[in-house]
Amino acid sequence: MLKKWLLRMALLGIAAVFGLLSLLVTIQIVTTKHLEYPATIWMLAITAYGVTASIWFALIKLAQILRLIEHHQVFLPQTLRYVSAIRKAILVASLTALFALPFFYRITQLEDAPGLMLLGLGLVFIPFAILILMQIVEDLFKSAIALQSEVDLTV
Repeated sequence: MLKKWLLRMALLGIAAVFGLLSLLVTIQIVTTKHLEYPATIWMLAITAYGVTASIWFALIKLAQILRLIEHHQVFLPQTLRYVSAIRKAILVASLTALFALPFFYRITQLEDAPGLMLLGLGLVFIPFAILILMQIVEDLFKSAIALQSEVDLTV
Protein backbone atom coordinates (compact mmCIF):
# COMPACT_ATOMS: atom_id res chain seq x y z
CA MET A 1 0.00 0.00 0.00
CA LEU A 2 2.85 2.39 0.83
CA LYS A 3 4.53 1.64 -2.51
CA LYS A 4 1.39 2.58 -4.45
CA TRP A 5 1.02 5.74 -2.43
CA LEU A 6 4.65 6.72 -3.12
CA LEU A 7 4.17 6.16 -6.85
CA ARG A 8 1.09 8.37 -6.90
CA MET A 9 2.89 11.08 -4.93
CA ALA A 10 5.81 10.90 -7.36
CA LEU A 11 3.39 11.40 -10.26
CA LEU A 12 1.84 14.39 -8.50
CA GLY A 13 5.29 15.81 -7.77
CA ILE A 14 6.35 15.57 -11.40
CA ALA A 15 3.11 17.25 -12.48
CA ALA A 16 3.67 20.02 -9.93
CA VAL A 17 7.23 20.67 -11.13
CA PHE A 18 6.12 21.06 -14.74
CA GLY A 19 3.18 23.23 -13.69
CA LEU A 20 5.52 25.44 -11.69
CA LEU A 21 7.83 25.74 -14.70
CA SER A 22 4.94 26.98 -16.86
CA LEU A 23 3.83 29.37 -14.16
CA LEU A 24 7.32 30.86 -13.81
CA VAL A 25 7.63 31.39 -17.56
CA THR A 26 4.22 33.06 -17.59
CA ILE A 27 5.16 35.36 -14.72
CA GLN A 28 8.42 36.25 -16.49
CA ILE A 29 6.60 37.20 -19.70
CA VAL A 30 3.79 39.12 -18.00
CA THR A 31 5.95 41.14 -15.60
CA THR A 32 8.66 42.15 -18.09
CA LYS A 33 8.04 45.65 -19.43
CA HIS A 34 10.26 45.38 -22.49
CA LEU A 35 11.27 42.04 -23.94
CA GLU A 36 14.67 42.32 -25.58
CA TYR A 37 14.14 39.19 -27.68
CA PRO A 38 10.35 38.63 -27.75
CA ALA A 39 10.38 35.82 -30.32
CA THR A 40 12.87 33.82 -28.28
CA ILE A 41 10.91 34.31 -25.07
CA TRP A 42 7.64 33.32 -26.74
CA MET A 43 9.28 30.20 -28.16
CA LEU A 44 10.42 29.34 -24.64
CA ALA A 45 6.83 29.84 -23.45
CA ILE A 46 5.52 27.55 -26.21
CA THR A 47 8.09 24.99 -25.10
CA ALA A 48 7.08 25.22 -21.45
CA TYR A 49 3.36 24.94 -22.16
CA GLY A 50 3.71 22.21 -24.78
CA VAL A 51 5.98 20.06 -22.66
CA THR A 52 3.81 20.62 -19.57
CA ALA A 53 0.59 19.66 -21.35
CA SER A 54 2.21 16.59 -22.91
CA ILE A 55 3.73 15.44 -19.63
CA TRP A 56 0.44 15.92 -17.77
CA PHE A 57 -1.35 13.83 -20.40
CA ALA A 58 1.33 11.13 -20.13
CA LEU A 59 1.09 11.18 -16.32
CA ILE A 60 -2.69 10.71 -16.50
CA LYS A 61 -2.23 7.68 -18.76
CA LEU A 62 0.49 6.37 -16.46
CA ALA A 63 -1.88 6.67 -13.49
CA GLN A 64 -4.45 4.65 -15.45
CA ILE A 65 -1.82 1.97 -16.08
CA LEU A 66 -1.03 1.93 -12.35
CA ARG A 67 -4.73 1.44 -11.64
CA LEU A 68 -4.76 -1.55 -14.00
CA ILE A 69 -1.71 -2.95 -12.24
CA GLU A 70 -3.51 -2.66 -8.90
CA HIS A 71 -6.37 -4.75 -10.31
CA HIS A 72 -3.92 -7.31 -11.77
CA GLN A 73 -5.00 -6.58 -15.34
CA VAL A 74 -1.72 -5.51 -16.90
CA PHE A 75 -1.55 -7.44 -20.16
CA LEU A 76 -4.67 -6.16 -21.87
CA PRO A 77 -5.05 -4.30 -25.16
CA GLN A 78 -6.21 -1.33 -23.08
CA THR A 79 -2.76 -1.13 -21.49
CA LEU A 80 -1.19 -1.16 -24.92
CA ARG A 81 -3.39 1.81 -25.91
CA TYR A 82 -2.25 3.68 -22.79
CA VAL A 83 1.42 2.98 -23.53
CA SER A 84 0.92 4.11 -27.12
CA ALA A 85 -0.73 7.32 -25.91
CA ILE A 86 2.19 7.94 -23.54
CA ARG A 87 4.64 7.42 -26.41
CA LYS A 88 2.75 9.93 -28.58
CA ALA A 89 2.63 12.46 -25.74
CA ILE A 90 6.38 12.14 -25.26
CA LEU A 91 6.83 12.62 -29.02
CA VAL A 92 4.88 15.87 -28.79
CA ALA A 93 6.97 16.92 -25.78
CA SER A 94 10.16 16.10 -27.69
CA LEU A 95 9.12 18.15 -30.70
CA THR A 96 8.02 21.12 -28.61
CA ALA A 97 11.30 20.96 -26.65
CA LEU A 98 13.06 21.89 -29.88
CA PHE A 99 11.56 25.38 -29.54
CA ALA A 100 13.87 25.97 -26.56
CA LEU A 101 17.02 25.82 -28.69
CA PRO A 102 16.88 29.49 -29.84
CA PHE A 103 16.71 30.53 -26.19
CA PHE A 104 19.85 28.56 -25.36
CA TYR A 105 21.56 29.92 -28.47
CA ARG A 106 20.74 33.51 -27.48
CA ILE A 107 22.04 32.97 -23.93
CA THR A 108 25.19 31.35 -25.33
CA GLN A 109 25.84 34.39 -27.52
CA LEU A 110 25.18 36.89 -24.73
CA GLU A 111 27.27 35.15 -22.08
CA ASP A 112 29.98 33.82 -24.44
CA ALA A 113 29.65 30.39 -22.85
CA PRO A 114 29.46 27.58 -25.44
CA GLY A 115 28.91 25.02 -22.69
CA LEU A 116 25.42 26.39 -22.17
CA MET A 117 24.49 25.36 -25.71
CA LEU A 118 25.64 21.82 -24.95
CA LEU A 119 23.53 21.89 -21.79
CA GLY A 120 20.55 23.08 -23.84
CA LEU A 121 21.07 20.34 -26.42
CA GLY A 122 21.25 17.78 -23.63
CA LEU A 123 18.02 19.03 -22.07
CA VAL A 124 16.27 19.04 -25.44
CA PHE A 125 17.34 15.52 -26.40
CA ILE A 126 16.38 13.87 -23.08
CA PRO A 127 12.75 13.49 -24.23
CA PHE A 128 13.96 11.83 -27.43
CA ALA A 129 15.81 9.23 -25.35
CA ILE A 130 12.65 8.64 -23.30
CA LEU A 131 10.73 8.32 -26.58
CA ILE A 132 13.00 5.49 -27.69
CA LEU A 133 12.54 3.79 -24.31
CA MET A 134 8.76 4.07 -24.63
CA GLN A 135 8.90 2.52 -28.10
CA ILE A 136 10.75 -0.46 -26.61
CA VAL A 137 8.19 -0.73 -23.79
CA GLU A 138 5.35 -0.63 -26.32
CA ASP A 139 6.95 -3.44 -28.34
CA LEU A 140 7.42 -5.47 -25.15
CA PHE A 141 3.75 -5.03 -24.27
CA LYS A 142 2.74 -6.12 -27.78
CA SER A 143 4.75 -9.32 -27.50
CA ALA A 144 3.56 -9.97 -23.93
CA ILE A 145 -0.08 -9.56 -24.94
CA ALA A 146 0.46 -11.88 -27.91
CA LEU A 147 2.08 -14.49 -25.63
CA GLN A 148 -0.70 -14.22 -23.08
CA SER A 149 -3.40 -14.66 -25.73
CA GLU A 150 -1.50 -17.68 -27.05
CA VAL A 151 -1.30 -19.18 -23.56
CA ASP A 152 -5.02 -18.48 -23.02
CA LEU A 153 -5.84 -20.35 -26.23
CA THR A 154 -3.61 -23.29 -25.23
CA VAL A 155 -5.25 -23.75 -21.85
